[in-house]
Amino acid sequence: MPVTIDEASLDKFTEYARLGDNVGKELLVSSGNAFRVPNGTRVQFLGRAGFGAARARIIDGAHSGEEIYTYTEWNQKPVKRKNPHAVALGR
Repeated sequence: MPVTIDEASLDKFTEYARLGDNVGKELLVSSGNAFRVPNGTRVQFLGRAGFGAARARIIDGAHSGEEIYTYTEWNQKPVKRKNPHAVALGR
């Protein structure tokens, strides 16, 4: 599942995906502005970031503690463990 480090990169990633521009998406990843996390990675939402987007903090896995930007429609699986506000990324 792709996530980005800022809202501008999320907008770019979305545009590249819409255009089918895999090279553009990979350039965002190779530049460090986007990266992939496994489906099921838990995050805590920190707030809205534009239409359908959210700012979140990863709370488990290799990128734990990192702040990311993602789309709320990609996050549909509530996780009820220690943190009642956590969700798992992916469908």
